[in-house]
Amino acid sequence: KSDAKLTSMVSRSLASVGVTYKPVVVVSAEERVIDACQLLYEMKLSVLAIVEPKTFKMVDEFSTKDLKYIYRARNVGLFRRKVLQGVKEIRTRMVAETIAKSKLHGSELSPGEIDSLPFSTITLHDSIHLAVMKMLATKSSNLWVLDKRRIPVGVVTGTDLIRLLCPVMY
Repeated sequence: KSDAKLTSMVSRSLASVGVTYKPVVVVSAEERVIDACQLLYEMKLSVLAIVEPKTFKMVDEFSTKDLKYIYRARNVGLFRRKVLQGVKEIRTRMVAETIAKSKLHGSELSPGEIDSLPFSTITLHDSIHLAVMKMLATKSSNLWVLDKRRIPVGVVTGTDLIRLLCPVMY
């Protein structure tokens, strides 16, 4: 009985089940990395949406993972860069380091070791199943909810999906 309920639930859209998602905090692509860091700290967040200044379309994300990289690399010059430029540089360096480590150890990279997409998105019309599969495929802890114009309207986390599915499973 619970299998049938679960199958029915995961095929429904996020909107139809009234999924709750967190509001989005954005930073303009033109702001500096240091401004994004300050916003993360002040709002006690782990990730921000980076948006185009005029259209508010999402172009990337800035997270504590990026901030940790800056500190680990001891590259304080990145703090002065525009956030979108800084994130692209961080990702390029992270990929280069991952490739160098694999060559050093003589191992091949497995799929997923290098992030191919800067962030993962979903719409409220997508199914719960698709949301779960995207999180698993991208090893992401969140999905950005975008409207038709690619403007971020929310963030769905793995915890949000578990809370949604657990009453059905038990």
